[in-house]
Amino acid sequence: MSTAATNSTVSAPFTITSKTPIQPTPRVTLSSLTINNVGTLRALNSAIFPVSYSDKYYTEVLESSMEDFNKLVYYADVPVGSITCRFESSPASSPSTSSPLKLHILTLNVLPAYRSQGLGAHLLSHVVEKAGEFPPPAPAPAAPKKGDAAKKAEVKKVEVKERETRKVESVFVHCQVGNEEGKKFYQRGGFEEAGVITNYYSKIEPRDALRLEKNIN
Repeated sequence: MSTAATNSTVSAPFTITSKTPIQPTPRVTLSSLTINNVGTLRALNSAIFPVSYSDKYYTEVLESSMEDFNKLVYYADVPVGSITCRFESSPASSPSTSSPLKLHILTLNVLPAYRSQGLGAHLLSHVVEKAGEFPPPAPAPAAPKKGDAAKKAEVKKVEVKERETRKVESVFVHCQVGNEEGKKFYQRGGFEEAGVITNYYSKIEPRDALRLEKNIN
């Protein structure tokens, strides 16, 4: 009885020489503000900012037109920061042209323990990108309405038509004079100094604010 010889290879044992544990990168996600999580925004603002914000502010940040610009940031499924904005009109270049829009960053915050992770830069780049894409595509036409409902729909259409067709020409933010860390953060994002507003703040010192702006269109 004969036996056939076979060739085989044996892999060397796999060893890890580094003592540093391999950690998975935590998941970072952005979430739109809703009536269900606006309390989280309140808690973050209270923990980070030396001033309080009015109920009007918390109502306005929930407007559907600002959904792309008002966000919570989650780090490993934990809410750790936010950004809120609003549109403002700039002077028209001529009487025959519509006033272009500016996006005003009202707040941008990240809890101290979660800073230096790129979360603030992620929030900032997101709203700048969305500002460059504004206005969004027109929605599909709704089904015809009758009577008073049709009139109300037409009034609503007129009210939002101008805003939805205008582009955003720039994004701007106010930074307290003396806040060098904040100023450098926005400058790294492409923002430039655009003047100083005296007595901008009423409850904190110094009261003057540096305006930083980034052109989009």
